[in-house]
Amino acid sequence: LASHMVLTLLVTIVAKPGHGPDVAQLLKKASSIYAKDEGTLDWHVMQSASGENTFAIVERFTQPEALQTHCANPFYAEFGATIKDWLAEEIKVTKWNEL
Repeated sequence: LASHMVLTLLVTIVAKPGHGPDVAQLLKKASSIYAKDEGTLDWHVMQSASGENTFAIVERFTQPEALQTHCANPFYAEFGATIKDWLAEEIKVTKWNEL
């Protein structure tokens, strides 16, 4: 695949104090599910080295259309419903085109 077709999302999640472990567990589960989606190249989750309540996700898709497959995954709605009460702020998502 040409690298210019790859869509990357950088996602930042900040959990409420005390909910870092909950979010970490949910993200590990999400990664194991989403990594199998057709069109998903990578779905990496990370926890900040300077605070247990801040997380980053790097999501890489073969093409922009693969994001629709990701959002159609049955776990997507469950993830949103589960994490919403644990969030200190809105999830931040930025889209990037690889060079």
